Amino acid sequence: MASESFVPAMGEPLWLTDEDNLYIGDGATQGGNLVGGASDLDELASVTLTSESIATIESYSVASNVVTIDTSTNHGYSVGLIVTISNSSVAALDGSHTILSTPIGSQFTFSLTTADVASTAATGTVTPSIPDGNILAYNATTEVWEDVAPNTNLEIVNDVTPQLGGNLDTNGNNIVSAGSNDIAFDPATGQNVVFRGNATDGSGRIVLNCEQNTHAITIQGPAHAAAANYTLTFPTTDGDADQYLITDGSGVLSWQTPTTELLYTRFQYNSITPTSTAAGSQLLGLDGTVGAWSEMTFANNATNGTNIGSADFNPTLTGIDVTDGIFSEFPVGVYRIDAAVQLTIDNLATNSYLNYNHQIQARNGPGTIISSVAQNFNFTTTGTAPGSAVTQDVNLSLVVHLENATTSLNDIRIILDQDQGTDYFCSLASVTFTKIA
Repeated sequence: MASESFVPAMGEPLWLTDEDNLYIGDGATQGGNLVGGASDLDELASVTLTSESIATIESYSVASNVVTIDTSTNHGYSVGLIVTISNSSVAALDGSHTILSTPIGSQFTFSLTTADVASTAATGTVTPSIPDGNILAYNATTEVWEDVAPNTNLEIVNDVTPQLGGNLDTNGNNIVSAGSNDIAFDPATGQNVVFRGNATDGSGRIVLNCEQNTHAITIQGPAHAAAANYTLTFPTTDGDADQYLITDGSGVLSWQTPTTELLYTRFQYNSITPTSTAAGSQLLGLDGTVGAWSEMTFANNATNGTNIGSADFNPTLTGIDVTDGIFSEFPVGVYRIDAAVQLTIDNLATNSYLNYNHQIQARNGPGTIISSVAQNFNFTTTGTAPGSAVTQDVNLSLVVHLENATTSLNDIRIILDQDQGTDYFCSLASVTFTKIA
């Protein structure tokens, strides 16, 4: 490069390989000042080195193996500097010593095992050594070049307010703490610790490893398309057993205790023996006249049907309607339907075989079955037919989510898929609806 292309800073060395010459910057001259000999340093003012700060001894004293030296002028020495005393009138003082303290500008101390001595006149020369690792630096106050200890604050451990000049790449290593120290994040007021996303991995995420760092769970933010901007604020306590978190709709979370009371209602079938036959599948509890049938109805037994063996049940599920054997007006929710049906079968023939099918159907409007359960049972006689009517018990259960906002379209039906008449009919039935969620 051409030395004329820029101005080196004060004291900045510049070696031009095409010239094999050294230039030293003065902060003003383009290309710096050529250093060709001792006289060329005159343009940089004087150079003052520690080894030139030679002092003359005037007196000394010793107390508890610590020697105090008084010099004729201020010496400029510092603690830790190595000095050499020579040609002393007190031979024991000659040699190299490390300065322990500088009580005043013309005084310094060092360790020496010798008898105590009161302040006594002495002569000798003190020559300091340039400490290993010192560097040459310009002192703008004294306008001289001098050797100084390097700035240890260049080490990050000594910088109490370090700042990054660019992105920090861990290069595959970890950020760790020693001993019992935490790793703390402390953003400025109004700011946050942000886990950024990218096009490859998606939105920002936090990965929590197991103790062996072989498994992990990930907490990840919504995708960009959701345009999500919200804050979830956690409860002030850790909650009680079996509680769950709910939101108030504004991101504030709290613990909620699930209800232990199941809402239910029960309907009891009032049996009337039919006087003729009703063909085809029939709804259990069909209201009105079917053929010659009369008033086959269900009566709501919610207020007196609590004796079912569990204090958790409460007959407060109200508002359900039954019309023409169809139960409706269910609020949105998850329901368990339990139907206990007793069937009467009469006039059985010898060696006869009968098959019956029964269903619970949940519907979301006319003709739309969303869930159902069916049960078949066979009735067989071998040998002589029974002399009177027999009964058969059938139990069916179904759990279904009724989710239509129009409650009249949420309906339940119990169906007997068989011709009914005096030889086959429902003589007793009980249906319980329990809202479980």
